[in-house]
Amino acid sequence: MSSPITEEQGPAGLTPAVQWLLIANVAIYFLQQTVVRPEDMAGMFAFMSGNVIERWWTPLTYAFVHGGIWHIAFNMIALWQFGPRVEQLLGTTRFVRFYALCALGGAAAHYLFVRGGAMVGASAAVFGVMYAFAHAWPRTMLLFFGVIPMKVRTYVYGFALISLIFGVTGGNGGVAHFAHLGGFVTAMLLVRLPMARRLGTSWQDRFSPSPELPEDEGLRLPRSSAARSPRSESGDAVDDVVARSNALVQRRPPVAATPRPVVTATVVPVQSATEELNALLDKMSSGGGRASLTSREQERLRELSDIMRAQS
Repeated sequence: MSSPITEEQGPAGLTPAVQWLLIANVAIYFLQQTVVRPEDMAGMFAFMSGNVIERWWTPLTYAFVHGGIWHIAFNMIALWQFGPRVEQLLGTTRFVRFYALCALGGAAAHYLFVRGGAMVGASAAVFGVMYAFAHAWPRTMLLFFGVIPMKVRTYVYGFALISLIFGVTGGNGGVAHFAHLGGFVTAMLLVRLPMARRLGTSWQDRFSPSPELPEDEGLRLPRSSAARSPRSESGDAVDDVVARSNALVQRRPPVAATPRPVVTATVVPVQSATEELNALLDKMSSGGGRASLTSREQERLRELSDIMRAQS
């Protein structure tokens, strides 16, 4: 497997949804090995293309049953490595929805391209989480099998290419390669397509960097998973912008009063711009991030950011 080696984007502390997903998968696997026979568990919860209507629950439940110790180990290690950061970025509710949709996408791909046979495993959902991480932090470095350094984007897209090759050629039998691709493509659609915004998921807003910060800085997330104040939940980027704007105001010398009025129609005072910027940032930090701003407010946020940079 792999492990991130960039400090900011390394594995975070366990987040609520990731923690419960790990517990649920491990508990079900334990039941498979002790109380319920693996074939009986698969018979109840595995996804089968031939009788989806009769077994309507299986497009989701298959993602909690695994075929062996290495199968569950690889999936849970990947979920532990990549899941917490994505959950912190999306929020717990959206992360659970995202994970479930990727699992459904894997079942749909298996149904379309593989007729017959039972499918189990969280690989499709985990593959979607890996894509989300690679999209948000593409230049994060990791160690492949603890030895080979590579960018996370190369790692994830490389696995997608391998799944595509094996899926088309029929190689590495017994592995649901098209399900992996289904989770990958579902995540890509949720993150990239404007349709996602119209469906009310706001994936694009969550994965877009802050307009006043470089991409890497705008996507940094806190390492701790403990409860945080409403302002800190909006990310370190908001606090950084507020600090910079306040420092800029303090550095500027006081302006002497003039006996006659001065026309300032085309100039925005630094103090006024700072107050307006802080008001928008407070609205973002109160919940929802950039998604809580109207289109006009987002445009105004970019204008104020440009003004602050020009006057710094």
